[in-house]
Amino acid sequence: MEKQNLINAYFEGSLTDEQYLEFQKLLRSDAVFLQEFTFHKNLKKAIIAEERAALKKQLESFDKKSPARAFPMKWIAVAASFILLVTLGSLFFYNEKPNYEKLYTENFREFPNLSHPVVRSGTVENEIDKAFSVYDKKDYKNAVVWFSKIGNDEALFYKGISEMTIGNHQNAASDFAKINKENFPLREHLIWYEALNYLKTGNVKKIKENLKLLKNNGIYKEKAAELLSGLD
Repeated sequence: MEKQNLINAYFEGSLTDEQYLEFQKLLRSDAVFLQEFTFHKNLKKAIIAEERAALKKQLESFDKKSPARAFPMKWIAVAASFILLVTLGSLFFYNEKPNYEKLYTENFREFPNLSHPVVRSGTVENEIDKAFSVYDKKDYKNAVVWFSKIGNDEALFYKGISEMTIGNHQNAASDFAKINKENFPLREHLIWYEALNYLKTGNVKKIKENLKLLKNNGIYKEKAAELLSGLD
């Protein structure tokens, strides 16, 4: 089963015993999978909390405005307001332009260091060690400085991610454009993060080109298809 489908099945409560064992194994051994699962878990909690708070606020508002004897009318008003909100919300959904900022926020997560695990010996031996050491510490401003000194495709990729994280999206676009995509070991990740960066630079044509390269297979298959649908 695809990793994204495993996560979806977990939240739906439909994992088989075999799939559950695979799910637990991935949580322990796959840093990207763990990060993805944690993101979805926190997002789910945030959505539930937000919906509860909004509903509570709405009901309290009706309680203050409506006298006790008007109990039936109060709930009629609640129902009417709900129908109106759903109707207007649907109209807005079908007519609004894509919210690129929202799509970016929903999809961007810092990329883990998969290329050069730093041994925690307390001694940094070279520029590569130093670059990945500060990257692992989430010191992205200094990571940009150190990756700039290296300059190979791998360094450009992590420099681009660092630039995205601190909001320098034009610099990230320049870094990604310099990488030889055909021979790059992290090609799928590069295409995905470049697409996300295009959300910030406003290049819709390039976003779609990148996502179409990912939507049919690979680890970003479901995400790419979902993001493409959000752009239409």
